[in-house]
Amino acid sequence: MPAMVLRLAAMAAVLLTAFPARGQEEAGGARLVPPAGFRRIDDALARGSVALVPLVNGEAPRSLVAVFTELREDEPATLVVGRVDKPLVLDAGVRSAAASAIAGHFRGELDLEVVVDRPAIVQGASVPRLEARAHVHLGRGGRAVRFAFVPAGPHYFVLVASLPAEREAELEEAVTRAFDSFAPPAAAIVAPPQRNLALRAAAFGIVGVLVALALRLGLRRRKG
Repeated sequence: MPAMVLRLAAMAAVLLTAFPARGQEEAGGARLVPPAGFRRIDDALARGSVALVPLVNGEAPRSLVAVFTELREDEPATLVVGRVDKPLVLDAGVRSAAASAIAGHFRGELDLEVVVDRPAIVQGASVPRLEARAHVHLGRGGRAVRFAFVPAGPHYFVLVASLPAEREAELEEAVTRAFDSFAPPAAAIVAPPQRNLALRAAAFGIVGVLVALALRLGLRRRKG
């Protein structure tokens, strides 16, 4: 984990790309409308950072599909879309296990303690999904994190919206609309690249948080 995150920081110094807002993003049958004001980070910056994608039904290969961020320097909200190569059945069993799985993910891979609210199965606009919320002490006022786990045949997709706690209510409807807009299956979300200098500060802010987590985790392991 530390080496991977530090590699992302090095890449951020030389390669930050924003994609223009186009409303619905589409590729390979997938559809997603990111919240207004969010832009996609270049895939090269996020490649390999699978620690951002939690699992809820056991170990399986996983990957990032896309990472979106607000264009703001101070505590930007982010939206991560990942894919897990394993089927997911939305039943009482996975719902009851999801909270402990999410907490274990944050503890084991990010060295963070979180409080996870009771997950619920939600009937979205196009497909049902499992949703959960967590709160983590990170940054100035903490972060509120919303999760959506969407079955897609042999895979399932994970949407993770990380929000400054003080703006959780402000962004509530926008995140819900983004979750509702997502329709699997999806192998990627693509759009033509366009340089945007405003993304540079936001991306460095995200990578800075990841680097801090990596250093903290490395220090903990050395003490152990």
